[in-house]
Amino acid sequence: MVAFSSKDISMRTLLLLSLCLPALASAQVYKCQSPQGVVSYSAQPCMAGQTAQTMGLKPMSAW
Repeated sequence: MVAFSSKDISMRTLLLLSLCLPALASAQVYKCQSPQGVVSYSAQPCMAGQTAQTMGLKPMSAW
């Protein structure tokens, strides 16, 4: 049986989490345009009366 120290386990956990972060960082962005023509970008859906366009953003690569 192999014994792991708490330092080994925490380093492995940190490595695993760092590999998963790009997947968690992907975002949904809404492009909204008011009836007056003002364009805004938001993480929230557009308000009633605004023209909406959903924009899927790809996560940026650290490499």
